[in-house]
Amino acid sequence: MPASVAFVTHVRLGDKNGRVHSNIGALRRHLILPAEALRARGIRTHIVSLATWPHEQLRRILRDANRTVFSELFATPGESSPFGAGAEQYLGVLDLIPDAAERSLFIVDDAAQSTGFCSELARRGIPQLASANCLEPSEGPPGEPRVPSRSLAQRVGARLARRAGVGLEPWRLRLLWFDDVPHMPAIADCLHELYPLAVELPLSLECVLPARAVVDASAQGASELLNIRVSPWSPAEVGEALSRCDLVLLTRADRGPSRLIEALNAGRFAVGPLLPAFESYAGYARLGDSLPDAIRWVISHPAGALKALEAGQAYVRAHHSEKALAEFWLRQLRLDG
Repeated sequence: MPASVAFVTHVRLGDKNGRVHSNIGALRRHLILPAEALRARGIRTHIVSLATWPHEQLRRILRDANRTVFSELFATPGESSPFGAGAEQYLGVLDLIPDAAERSLFIVDDAAQSTGFCSELARRGIPQLASANCLEPSEGPPGEPRVPSRSLAQRVGARLARRAGVGLEPWRLRLLWFDDVPHMPAIADCLHELYPLAVELPLSLECVLPARAVVDASAQGASELLNIRVSPWSPAEVGEALSRCDLVLLTRADRGPSRLIEALNAGRFAVGPLLPAFESYAGYARLGDSLPDAIRWVISHPAGALKALEAGQAYVRAHHSEKALAEFWLRQLRLDG
């Protein structure tokens, strides 16, 4: 009989085209996609929501599973902190798992690691995996690599359009910022950097954000210089926005490489700060320069940018594919023997 793994979360899950679905990016990347990757390798997997599953069914699954993986804790509606009802539910469920210290694994984020919840897990001998150490998967098929360039004719056309006071839409460089957990001060810093560049180079900025952040983003981007458009966040909307854009913006608030991986997989070049989370990908994006300098470099070196982007896509295919994701979790769960 093949091994069985239960993936457990305390938040509600949805269904989309017969697949388990969530708009929480970390939950999708660290729970749903790993379960699907292991299933493709012949492992029996169950994705369980404590918010909806009947207790007896849950007890049976956890009793029979060889391993149980618990997702990060997320703040649910009405909670200001994720370390409330969800933490209590998780600790209660542990009592249903035989030999829990041998058969369980908790994913914990930076905010959780100094809490009493993680201390209690450690006291019980339950292994913990930092979310920053999870393999970030690529989602969806790779897109056609494309980088922006600006010919002399395009630059002259933009200048003439400005002087004539006519629309700049055909000449705008389309920038994209997307995040399911937006950090508004970080994007505000980006906007301050971009305003001077927008005076010399027509720009547009699309922000794909959760609904709760839309008003803030609109207020931050009141200037018409950047022609800001805000779209509601969803995996499908992110995919469409990536296909529309010329460049992806990264910010200092990025705690992991997931957005850079999504950009590379979609065939879009990214610019932003050089953070520890990006070090493995430094050759595939323009990192460390100011945003204006990075954007100027890309449009003046399109061949070099395209070569780096194509190498980045190859890296993502090799290291962040469904196969790589399955192998990572087989090792983490000690099922690779």
